[in-house]
Amino acid sequence: MKEIHLSSRTLLYGYGQRLTKVFFLAKGQLRVEIAGKVFHKSSGSVGEWALFQMSSCEIVTAETDVVLHMVEVRELFEHADALTILDMLKSLEERLKTADGALQEILEDLLHTQPREACHQTSVEPRFRLLSSIFEDYVRMKRLFFEKNYDEALELAQNYARESLPEDLKSEFVVWRFICEAAKDPDRLEHLSKRLKAQIDPGIELTSRRYFDFLAHGGELDPVLEVFVKAGYHLPAGTLVIKEGEEANMLFITLRGYLKTFRRCEDEVEFFLSFIRPGELFGEAAITGHKRAASVCSITPVDVIALKPEKLDKEIEDYPTFGFSILEGELRRIQNTVQLVKIFSNDNPIKRAEAFIRLFSDVLEKAQLNVSNLAEILFSEKVGLINTLRSLGFGVGSDGTIKASRNG
Repeated sequence: MKEIHLSSRTLLYGYGQRLTKVFFLAKGQLRVEIAGKVFHKSSGSVGEWALFQMSSCEIVTAETDVVLHMVEVRELFEHADALTILDMLKSLEERLKTADGALQEILEDLLHTQPREACHQTSVEPRFRLLSSIFEDYVRMKRLFFEKNYDEALELAQNYARESLPEDLKSEFVVWRFICEAAKDPDRLEHLSKRLKAQIDPGIELTSRRYFDFLAHGGELDPVLEVFVKAGYHLPAGTLVIKEGEEANMLFITLRGYLKTFRRCEDEVEFFLSFIRPGELFGEAAITGHKRAASVCSITPVDVIALKPEKLDKEIEDYPTFGFSILEGELRRIQNTVQLVKIFSNDNPIKRAEAFIRLFSDVLEKAQLNVSNLAEILFSEKVGLINTLRSLGFGVGSDGTIKASRNG
């Protein structure tokens, strides 16, 4: 670690710059400009882009004379404790909140320029809510399992495995039934492994299946997998995970699948904000104690880790690599949000659509969105959007479903 001094109005780093150090503010105030918005920092970190060799999405200048502690990336990876990682996470949450605010302003302005009949985004009633009894029982099943009450956990898994549920959710309970049976009788692991393979569609991806494989074959348990089996959820598509306006008492890390974030305007018109990819954090309001600023719903089956803020410290302390994974996901969300600000600032609807489709091509390939939904998100005409999709290698089914890229 090295101490550096900057005089007022000195540029620390700019937009697009590749950094090799992370900076912790010891004295003075920094000016941070991100997505066209400015805020002021008197504590915390900047330059976290260096951790993952990412280009900066902000401009940071000394607003007063400042003292900074400059830390090598290697030193952080080798010696950073939970408090340092959490300090960086809180600093990133501040920037994401600023970029989100810029995006919301642009989208609301766009919304108000559209004809009333064209600006309503289709609102679909969620199939499930995270607060539903089925997910309360899911959490209880896991708790019973780790308390070694295998019979009670097995009974819950068996009951839901018989229910009429989406295939991926039913399969999740089937996997946990086998996990419970394996814990009760480890000598049957080989037999159970063959039975599980025969019962679960190989096309259904489940993180819990990796845990069963660990029990069956041994090896080193991945720290992220260990956190998931204790504090994770498998949620089918169409599950409302977070509702705008609610108290924030949990934050989430996406391991598998995709979600969307959206808000409602004063006149109850729903509008899209962004997609959330694997590896990204959401629900950061739980860190600061603010109410939820937006809703989040799964658009594919997802596996997420849910943590109360006070438990996040312990998990990062036990598994520092888990903490750095969260930081990387948060930086990628900031990158996406800054890019979305640029995309939706473009007055040309065709250019706007092209840039959006390129940014989220992986989501469009996996989520099977309908072209009508995408047209609402982009404030675009459907015919023109279909032509844009096809020019970029996507297909559009007769029912309007966007199909995987032919170039993928």
